Parts: sequence; structure tokens; C-alpha cells
Amino acid sequence: MAIEENRKKRVAYKFSMGLLILWIVFALYVRINKMAGAMPYPGNMDEPFLANRAVQILKTGNFNPKFFKYPSLPIYVTASGFSLGFINSASHLELKTVDDISSVGFPYYKPARVIWPAKLIFAVCSVLAVIFMALTAFRIFNLPSLLFLVPIVVSLSEEYFKYSQQYINVDILGAFFISAVYFQLFRDNKPESYWSNVVFPGILSGMAAGCKYNLLWVIVSVMLATVLLGRGNRIGKCFVVLASAIVGFVLVVPYSILDLRTFMNQIADEARHYQQGHTGYEAEPGIQQLIFYLNELRNDIGWVVAGLVLMGLFYAFWKNYKKTLVLVSFPLILIGFMSMQKVHFIRNIISVYLFIGVFAGLGIILLMQLFLELKFMKFLSSRSRLMNPRVISICGIILLFLLTVPLNRAIQRLMVPEDTRNIAVDYIQRNIPPSSIIIVPEELNMNVEPLKKPYRIHLMPFKSMTLEQFQTALLEYPDPYVLMPEFDYDHRHKDGKEISDRLNTFSSILNPINVFNGEPVLVNYFQTVPNGNPAFRISIPK
Repeated sequence: MAIEENRKKRVAYKFSMGLLILWIVFALYVRINKMAGAMPYPGNMDEPFLANRAVQILKTGNFNPKFFKYPSLPIYVTASGFSLGFINSASHLELKTVDDISSVGFPYYKPARVIWPAKLIFAVCSVLAVIFMALTAFRIFNLPSLLFLVPIVVSLSEEYFKYSQQYINVDILGAFFISAVYFQLFRDNKPESYWSNVVFPGILSGMAAGCKYNLLWVIVSVMLATVLLGRGNRIGKCFVVLASAIVGFVLVVPYSILDLRTFMNQIADEARHYQQGHTGYEAEPGIQQLIFYLNELRNDIGWVVAGLVLMGLFYAFWKNYKKTLVLVSFPLILIGFMSMQKVHFIRNIISVYLFIGVFAGLGIILLMQLFLELKFMKFLSSRSRLMNPRVISICGIILLFLLTVPLNRAIQRLMVPEDTRNIAVDYIQRNIPPSSIIIVPEELNMNVEPLKKPYRIHLMPFKSMTLEQFQTALLEYPDPYVLMPEFDYDHRHKDGKEISDRLNTFSSILNPINVFNGEPVLVNYFQTVPNGNPAFRISIPK
């Protein structure tokens, strides 16, 4: 009987590992495909905060970023990626020295090969974070199904997917180190190893804080594991954890000591920022902020997955309450801490999605077990061998998912659209005669290099023009094609409405020949195309 049970466990483990490997292939493919479709355009206005500091390290040789509103580890990782990209770009004869790197941010990367390795590193870390959490869940609960259920649930999150590929950011690297902390905490060390169970998790906690400051609370979870799961002098070990975390942080943010004054001033400024507010992204600290974060999570994953998370929490505490307490402590503390700030961004709790994957996975397993215990299932199985209750349970859960969970998100990611500007370049090359005049607004932030040889490109500052001036300017060009954006304004600041309305009247003297749907071009924001995919039309004068 025991031999048969062990055989079933081995089969279940191999099957689950096979599904996990398939997920890894899928996850890497969709991320790389998405990044390729967006090149050479940045996907978020926050990316230059890392990218510009990273490229300055390469150009100056000075490892002091002199910027501590974000911790330094993501900057150093980005710089490492840029180093690889620089060598690759040089091998393609695009540049000779690091000073030839023109842009690693807006309006577009130049040359784009420099950026690729850094983006790939962060995308791989987003996948590794999920793998580590799936393996951790398997170690804690000894349920092979979690090896593929955790990745599947995390894949349902639009937010996690966005930050895993849209731009270089501190949040996804922080999530990677959080998962590494738990992966190390729950290693099967027999006998207990002081290094593996105390020092190394502490160092990884410091490195997580070296990616994003609010992740320092993972130290509490490591200490809790030391108290609940450890042996010997537990209080002494907690101090070792704290000391190890400090060492880990200083290792990856060395100028927190070497440039202490700048570090402390900028940390204080960031603390004030989160208490003073950020227009459009703020609420009263406390219950109101807590409701915001819970609503954001629920809106992203859906009501069904939220219910599965609650079921999974109950099941986890029932199976192993001590390890579950260690597991759940960090996301609860993190959400609680961020709820006490006036400023809110969902990216600040992006690592919580890893834990949602664990508990929702446990909820699915519990739901399946409850199905199997139904008298109806037992009745069916007793009537016919074809009515296997396990198969019926799986089919029932799959049907429930298909009806209620946004599984179409995974399918949509296989059909990745390119940035609208890339699509437009392809359309122009296929449909517009060579030597034609093409007027491109500066506000579109468009890379016109691929069009310069066959076409006559004229960049024009639309924002400073009136309709009459625009109409007069068109008369200077015979039979021009005009890339006419759909303008809008940042609605947090009403001063842009008049400008966007004026610019949108330009369409009244143009006939569109092709439309590229996307996001409006903003006239009163410091980046006119902050997230890529601008909406515009290729038009001709009436």
C-alpha cells in the first residue's frame, strides 16, 4: 500500500513539474514577445529614473548613483544589463564607446540593443519569483499540484504581468528577492543550518530592501520563522537576522554609508512624499487606503480567485499553522504599512500577488477535495467506472474557472500587438509611395530613422501652433501625409484642456486614411506618450 502511494506521489510530482516547465516556456515567450513589440519605446515614465543613473555609471565609472529615492541594487543590475547590451551593440557596429549611447529613455532607446539584456534580466526575475514561490509552497504543504497552480493563478494578474515586462522597475526585482527569502527559509535543512536558516535569509531580506525600501518588513517574517520553527537561542538568532539584513542592504546599497548625507536627505524626502500626497494617487491613511489596496487586488484577480484565497488561507492554517503564519505575515504587514501612507500605488505591493498564487492554489485543491467528498460523486463512481469522481471534480473546477475567471488574459498575451508607431512604420513602407512627404508631430515621440531614406520626413511642433498656422504650414508641402495624434490632457491638471481641444481641431482639415488605436497623446504631462501605444491617424489634407 505504501509503495503504491509513493508511486502515485512520484507520478503527481513529475506531472506537476512538467506543467511548471510548460508554464516557464509560455511565460518567457509572452514577455519577450511583448518587449520586442514595444521596442524601441519606453513603456513607463518611471523607467528613466533607473536607466539614466545606470548609463551614467557606465559613462563616468562612478558607482555612486547620487539618487536614493529608489534603492541602488536595481540601478546596478540595470547597469550590468546595459554593459552586455553595449558589447552586443558594438559588435553590430552601432557604437564605439559608452559615450555613443544616445538614449536609454524617452523619446526612444538609441541604440535599442543596449537596453535588451537589462529588460530581459528583469523579465526572467519575474518568472523566477513565481518559480521560487511555487517551490516554496510545495515544500511547505507537500502538494505537487501547487507547482503549476501557483504560476497559473499569478498569470491571471494584469498588474504582475505589466510590471514583469513593460519597463525596468524596482518592484519586480524586489518581488524576486522576497520569493528568494521564502525559498531559502523553507529549505529542507537537516540538521538545522545556522547559515541557511538564519544568516542567508537575513542577507536576502536586506537585498530585498535594497530593491525597494518597503520590503524591509520581510525581516519580521524571517524573525518569526526563527522563533516559531527554529531551535536554540532564538532571541540571539533574531539579532543575527537583523545584523545579516543590514549587511545585505549595505552590500547592495553601499553609498548609503559612503554618501550618508545624500542618502538620508533623499530617504527623508521620499518619506515626506508618501505622507504629503501625490495628486491623483492619494487617499486618507488607514481604512480608506486599506480598502483601496484590497479593491485593487480584487479587481485584478476577480471575486472567484479572491474567494479561493480565503479558502486557501483556512486550509493552510489547518495543515500547518506555524509555517502559514510565517508565510502570510509579510503580505499582511506590507499591505498594513502601505495603508498607513497617504500616497498609493498598486506597484508597491506587487509581491503580494505571489502569495495570492499560493493561497488561491490551496483553495483550488481544497475545493477539489470537497467535490470528491460529495455523496453525489460517490454515488456516480459506484454506478459506473467511467464516472471517475476525480475527473468529474477537475472538469467541474475547470468549468467554474472558464465561467468566472479571466483566463482569456493568457490567450490575449499570445497575440501581442506592437507599439502603434511600429505598426505605422510598417504600414507606411507598404502603402505610401517612396519620396512622399510625411509630417510627424514632435509630440508623437516617434523614431523616424527607418523612414528617412525612402521618405522626406518633417518633424513639426504641433503644440505651439494654431489651426490657421497649421493650415498655412501644410500649404508649404506638396501632397503631404500627416500623422495626426488624438490629443488629450492629464485630467489631474485642467490647464491642458484648452490646448488639447485646440490641437484636436487640426483633424477638421484632414482626411484619415488609416487609424491606429491606442492611448491619447498628453499635452500637459512631462512625457507626451508615457506608456507607449499612442493613438493617431495617417491623414491627408482635404
